[in-house]
Amino acid sequence: FRDPANFPACNKREPGSGCSAIGGVTRGHAVLGTSEACIAMYPGDLAVALVAFDATVHLGERQLSVDDFFLLPGTTPEREHAIQPGEMITQISIPASAAARRSTYLKVRDRQSYEFAAASAAVGIELEADGRTIRDLRVALGGVATKPWRARAVEEALKGKVLEEDAVRRASLLAVEGAVDHGANHYKIELAPRVVARAILKTGAMA
Repeated sequence: FRDPANFPACNKREPGSGCSAIGGVTRGHAVLGTSEACIAMYPGDLAVALVAFDATVHLGERQLSVDDFFLLPGTTPEREHAIQPGEMITQISIPASAAARRSTYLKVRDRQSYEFAAASAAVGIELEADGRTIRDLRVALGGVATKPWRARAVEEALKGKVLEEDAVRRASLLAVEGAVDHGANHYKIELAPRVVARAILKTGAMA
């Protein structure tokens, strides 16, 4: 996307020109939310947490959930967000929740600094009074999809369940349902569930 000299075809940069990544260098690209037009990975961190905790983007008179604000590439990968002409982001609000108070962000990357996530997870947990049963769970992924990716299947699989490692690791596999790799990025399909499971177990163990 940012290197037109070596990768001239990019549907994000020039709609209809093609995608140099497909069939090319794919290690850092997305495995979720992709299309035949684009497999670019969403590189940010903040929006992953905002999606996990149901944040709202205020665009003047209009409001959208952050999940709806970011768009899948489909056949129009040049449109990354839902801002309309004449609009601008004026505010972002995050509703209070018990899950947000017990939360973490886990980012796995190739090096310590100045590096996009190979896979990341924003996780928040609310436990019942027994300290073992999951009342509410929020999970969103970064580094593996074309937009910040809410893992609702993982959440639903674990709500009402006892927080146990085996159950968490099984449910975390649902995070990559429907994933499609393009060769060198296949490792993300194995890595992402491990990151999700580790984040859930870490958050559940918080005092």
